Amino acid sequence: MARISSPTVKPASAAGEWGVTATTRGGAGTRSGTGVVNGMGHSLWAVPKSPLCRGPLGPYVVLMSPERTTIESLRDGDEPAKLELSRQAFGSQDPIDLARPRPANEHIVAAYDGDTIVGCVTLLHDAQYFGGRAVASGGVAGVSVAAHARGRNLARRMMREAIDRLHRAGSAISALYPTTATLYRSVGYEIAGLNAFSQIEIGDLPRGTGDTTFSPVTIGDLRAVYDAVAPSHDGWLERGDARWTIIGYDFDKSPQPSAAYLAHREGQLVGGLAYRQIAGERRTVDLMATQLVAIDRPAMREVLALLGAHGTMAGAMRTPLPEWELQAAVDNGQRIKRTFAMPWMVRMVDVGAAVAQRGYNPHVDLEVEIELTDDHLAHNRGRFVLTVRDGAGSLEPGGRGLLALDIRDFAAAFTGQRALDPRLAAAFGGRPPSLVDFF
Repeated sequence: MARISSPTVKPASAAGEWGVTATTRGGAGTRSGTGVVNGMGHSLWAVPKSPLCRGPLGPYVVLMSPERTTIESLRDGDEPAKLELSRQAFGSQDPIDLARPRPANEHIVAAYDGDTIVGCVTLLHDAQYFGGRAVASGGVAGVSVAAHARGRNLARRMMREAIDRLHRAGSAISALYPTTATLYRSVGYEIAGLNAFSQIEIGDLPRGTGDTTFSPVTIGDLRAVYDAVAPSHDGWLERGDARWTIIGYDFDKSPQPSAAYLAHREGQLVGGLAYRQIAGERRTVDLMATQLVAIDRPAMREVLALLGAHGTMAGAMRTPLPEWELQAAVDNGQRIKRTFAMPWMVRMVDVGAAVAQRGYNPHVDLEVEIELTDDHLAHNRGRFVLTVRDGAGSLEPGGRGLLALDIRDFAAAFTGQRALDPRLAAAFGGRPPSLVDFF
């Protein structure tokens, strides 16, 4: 990684009677945070008589100095090191792309051991629709810890800092895709929705009626029709400029043949799609429709029919469109199969703001006296009265706390994923929560 000095070897006895040889980098000013440094004695983390690695100079232990580990924003000049750290953590085979748009350094929480980055968390600032209204949502992505720095609570420390920053920035909730749900549950997140890809054979797509016209466009031109459709899908992002910039960059950079279209019916915009041709399972190619939106069922059938026109070469079509919506648009929904599924998690950052911001069924009228527990955010703890009336909701301090809930269970209820009480199911219920954006 960047800016790591050559290793020096010192006897492990410099840090105690452990009987092994230790490698340090950069001496007392160690940049990598690995090794034993003269004069620090037992203050380093290590296991006596437990060498972790063996190199050309003999066995050595890989250690970090907890006194030197800091949680801060990504430092200027460390962007390549951060990207390489994430690449290592997630096993990416793609080379680092410094031209790809990314958040500013102040939106990246980093863990440093001395001068070396050993962990990072990227913060995104979007909103998610629930009940037809946008809720300020801080996305969390790229949570990475260097291999030699794991097992030292760095991920939790970074996540707690990330949650605090999101709260200060005005996020009411936070969403992420977990690689390990136990870590994120420990800081208040809970599984609250699904990102899934469905596949259907090209021959099972509907045929067009001829009442819809299609015009080739750039993927960014889909923004207006996406904005018209997204509020009716619980969990979907209210995509801002930064999100559309990333979508456009990744779509345009792909070497695979791709296309985007807008659909009009009687002169009105009714749908849009963007897709790539990928290697096929049975035929020459399959179609990956990453963007697939329509204002109603007839428009969705016409959009799907355009994809069906590739039947001479393509075998199947895949899409992150929610399964229930795809099933409603095709004649034989039972033939759809799921090819990928990844749950996403939500944390309540400001539970009162989240309840006030989202929308509700106008036919629901209820009050629930709850008591919330939250190990990290004090403003989320205590007794509250949840009120839903006339399509609006509030969560005010007070009441008797008749229904006890952990903040994680409240998050799952809030999105409509899972409610432990039927009154919460009535308050927050709707279409199954989904996401079509991955971050």
